[in-house]
Amino acid sequence: MIVVCNKPGQLGNRLIVFASLIAIAKEYSLTIINPSFDEYADYFEGSQNLIVKYPRTESIARGKFGKTFRRLLFNFSYYAFAVIIRIGVKGRFLKTIALEGEEELDIEESYILMKSQKKLVLLNGWKFRGNNLLKKNKSEIIKYFTPEKFYSQRIDAYVQKLEKVDYSILVGIHIRRGDYFTFENGIYYYSDNQYLDQMKRIQHLFKNEKIHFILFSNESLNLDFFNKEDISAQLGPGFELDDMYILSKCHFIAGPPSTYTMWASFYGEKPLYMIKNLDNLFELKDFRIIDEF
Repeated sequence: MIVVCNKPGQLGNRLIVFASLIAIAKEYSLTIINPSFDEYADYFEGSQNLIVKYPRTESIARGKFGKTFRRLLFNFSYYAFAVIIRIGVKGRFLKTIALEGEEELDIEESYILMKSQKKLVLLNGWKFRGNNLLKKNKSEIIKYFTPEKFYSQRIDAYVQKLEKVDYSILVGIHIRRGDYFTFENGIYYYSDNQYLDQMKRIQHLFKNEKIHFILFSNESLNLDFFNKEDISAQLGPGFELDDMYILSKCHFIAGPPSTYTMWASFYGEKPLYMIKNLDNLFELKDFRIIDEF
């Protein structure tokens, strides 16, 4: 049994960690308990109780824990991990794995994880990766992280309204602000003018097409600023899950490096361009579908 005992970042980060662990669980018939996903559990069809068990059983698939219980479960696992690390508890059936910063563990090569049916393995960190297993089990992962009906209906309703817009190519632009003011010393904290320049570049790549942009941001935007110079744009709904999954339905995605857009590309199999250098004269070949993390 594998238990995730920390919260590595926000929605995008935690989706990637959880998806990687689901892939290894399916491959080696393991049980994953992920209380660190508690804030997002109600978003998805598969994650209502934060327990993934293979072979799957109906009782696990359909059972639900309340939000309070999920939060208590996370707090218990988090502090249990801290205590075990502090006092150095060791045992044949107990293992702790802690990754520091950008330290990475390939779960496909981890003997402990692959052989954890009869062990309790407590994980702390965020770069647990298993890209080959992720690709192999992608259909299972997509099914697990399909938005729950309440959210999927909202997402579909937004997309249906786009049918009234005159366009041939839909481009999602992720305008990441907020925490990006300090992330990596602010190198990806771009201004409205800089994003508009990138949008003009994209429009130039499709100069014979009618381009419509959807702007997604964790801050308020002045839409009038972007709707000029033949640019056609609208705002996304502004809710993290809706925005992410509408991004996954766009024909192309662009934005600064972020696991948020990477997941949208992975889930929707849509080409993503990561804006790392504002001076780069990127081409269509620089958009790629993310199939590994």
